[in-house]
Amino acid sequence: MRARALVPVTAMVLVVACGANGTEETVRLRQEVARLEGAAGPPPISLDSLYPPVAAAPVYLQAMLGLGEAFTGIVVDFSEQDVEHLEPGFERFRDRYAAATKMVPEWADKYPVEPVDRLGAALASGEPQQIGDALGAVGAVCNDCHVATMAKVQYRYHWGDFSRITVADAAAGRQLSYPELMQELDVGMVGIGIDLEEGQPDRALAHFDAFRSRFGQLAAVCGNCHATERKYFVDATAWETIERLGAALRGDAADPQQVGTLLQRIGLETCHRCHLVHAPAALAARQWGGR
Repeated sequence: MRARALVPVTAMVLVVACGANGTEETVRLRQEVARLEGAAGPPPISLDSLYPPVAAAPVYLQAMLGLGEAFTGIVVDFSEQDVEHLEPGFERFRDRYAAATKMVPEWADKYPVEPVDRLGAALASGEPQQIGDALGAVGAVCNDCHVATMAKVQYRYHWGDFSRITVADAAAGRQLSYPELMQELDVGMVGIGIDLEEGQPDRALAHFDAFRSRFGQLAAVCGNCHATERKYFVDATAWETIERLGAALRGDAADPQQVGTLLQRIGLETCHRCHLVHAPAALAARQWGGR
């Protein structure tokens, strides 16, 4: 997302350079702007027609799985020295590769023909070294495309829109959006530690009660996307830590060090781990906006 922020600056440099350095520099800078936009921006809009809800199934994903299966099939036959099936396997891969080049016009350049033709020639030669090198070259094409596009496609089409989730929050007495719920959970955790350090245990306990109530809503929130029970992040182990935190705060003299240790455990084992899984998709969706 940092790269996307650089795009307007790069565009300004382009305007200045156009007059100063001539056509060659202009072309180079335009290519750099396009590269940055491709790296930071959402996947092409033409993909919308290849994924639900527009399509009945994830058509592009199915095509990629079929393409990968065909390519790995060649690797399997080659490793087994199964010469009889190498040519039919290559033809299957070549046909699927050709079909894939037409599915997303904006990504046509990500499917170069030369490495595939080279693989066909290598297989025809029967030379193991040539075949191995050619397989590596085709594999590199797949890898480069995956590095550039796979994460953003997954974020766009395989994750729900967290901003649309709302929660009836008893502590606030109103509906909260999911981002607001996250903010209130953070305020509750920090409030516990800060108020306890400031010698205000009653306020710290009030923050805990609100935090505990909102933590209990997280399991229900998971059901917005997951059809099966979620056992991590909000499981029995997490709840055990939260109840220990409550017991520590309700004692005659709450120990700030003990409370701090329990808060840190919640932060690292629940909040942080959940964020590692879910935050990239949520932040990408926020950066790209609606379409």
